[in-house]
Amino acid sequence: MYDHKSILSGVLFLAVGLAASVLAKDYELGTALQMGPGYFPRILSIALSALGICAIGTGLINRSEIRIEKPNLVPLLLVLIGFFSFALLVDRAGFFIASFALIFFSCLPRIRRHTIEVLLLYVALTGFCYLTFVYWFGMSLHAFWWG
Repeated sequence: MYDHKSILSGVLFLAVGLAASVLAKDYELGTALQMGPGYFPRILSIALSALGICAIGTGLINRSEIRIEKPNLVPLLLVLIGFFSFALLVDRAGFFIASFALIFFSCLPRIRRHTIEVLLLYVALTGFCYLTFVYWFGMSLHAFWWG
């Protein structure tokens, strides 16, 4: 039996590489010294396509008994809910509340067993992001709804 995971990941890399190549075909390429807007997408699409071909080849050569399992979509759904809750709350409730909602939904399965870990993650990520975006990048984000 072939290594289906390697083959499918290779097909994904190859598809993204070919799509990037098609989408960037109208951009001017330029040279290595004077790169045009299409230089980086072209190099990236070649690298992704080559990686995809190598992964497909590896999957065809290697034999594996591992079957692809049905994906668990609950973690993906929770991260998406967290992302959208952040987007909806950041202007209305402020950065700290929005980031709390993001981390709460994203870490929902871990909250009961690892409450302190999730709280420390919230404090560290929110503090780092607030310092980075507000103080270093100068973005105007309200900390709370009254700010």
